[in-house]
Amino acid sequence: MAEVTSVTNRRAAGIRTTKCLFLLFTLLSLVYFTKAALNKKQLIELKQMYQKTKEKYQRMKSEHMSRMHTSSDKIMDYKKMIDMLTPLVRKYEEQYPDSIPLMQFLEKTRDFFDKGKDFFGQREREMNVKIKGLEDSMRQIEKIINFHEQQQAEL
Repeated sequence: MAEVTSVTNRRAAGIRTTKCLFLLFTLLSLVYFTKAALNKKQLIELKQMYQKTKEKYQRMKSEHMSRMHTSSDKIMDYKKMIDMLTPLVRKYEEQYPDSIPLMQFLEKTRDFFDKGKDFFGQREREMNVKIKGLEDSMRQIEKIINFHEQQQAEL
């Protein structure tokens, strides 16, 4: 009698183990596919956010570059005007030595514009370094997105 009970219990235990394994496999499969579906949603959202950020970055970059070039161009125009005025002011000061020292004013103004040009040049170099860093980061993010897209395609 004890032998029959032990055989029955083993068989019942074997059936239960098989059922449990099947149930566990089914649940894990469902979790895996659900997770993959969520990852697809997250990947789509990530791509949309990346695209918006990229567009905003391009817009800001073009605005910044146009402002920097406009400022530099204006400074160069002002310096050209000062250079054109310099011979006239020298003639004026030769004719009227007791007049206001305009030549000093022009020299200080030219120095001011030189400093401004140097300042804008430095800012442009700094921004170019930052822009290059951002572009590198965006390329890495794009590689990550492409990698995840390939993984999703394999599923």
